[in-house]
Amino acid sequence: MAIERIEWDERRGGLLVTREEVIAPQSKNMNDAKVKLKGRLREIVRQVKTLKTEAEQIKAVLAKIEGQETTPAPDTPTRLPE
Repeated sequence: MAIERIEWDERRGGLLVTREEVIAPQSKNMNDAKVKLKGRLREIVRQVKTLKTEAEQIKAVLAKIEGQETTPAPDTPTRLPE
C-alpha cells in the first residue's frame, strides 16, 4: 500500500511528491520482513531471466524474418511491387 502526498514547494519552485510504501506487509518482525523481501527478490530475478530468454528468442526470429525479407530464398521468384 502506497501513501502519496503532493504539495507545492515554494523553496524549490515545483511540486514535491512524497511517497511512503510498505514493502513487506504483514511481517512479524524485521527478520520476517527480510525473508519475505529476499523471496520476492528471487521471484523478480527469475522473471527477469525468463523475460531475457524470451527476448533473445524473439530477436532471433526477427533476425530470420528480416533476413528473408532482404534476401530472397534460392529458386524463389522475386515479386515486384504492384
